Amino acid sequence: YALPQVVLLELVRVEGEQLQLVESIGNTKFYRLRGNLLPLVSLAQQLQSEQPGHEKISGVDGAFTFIVLRADDQTFGLIVDEVPDTQEI
Repeated sequence: YALPQVVLLELVRVEGEQLQLVESIGNTKFYRLRGNLLPLVSLAQQLQSEQPGHEKISGVDGAFTFIVLRADDQTFGLIVDEVPDTQEI
């Protein structure tokens, strides 16, 4: 999948002690990024492409990577399996 760079703010890898910064409010997971709560959305869940191994990432139970996106004045973290490379297309 490709994302326009104009909406991409940063890439974040969460592991180890940083996992303590994940909080739950209702059924939604949030990550405390520099003091601000950032809602997390799983790309796999949004695309309904859950496959074996995605449960950990989707449930934010282990190390994971997310992309901080800003679209329509909303900032959120999009949980992805990996970011292999960045390039202009």
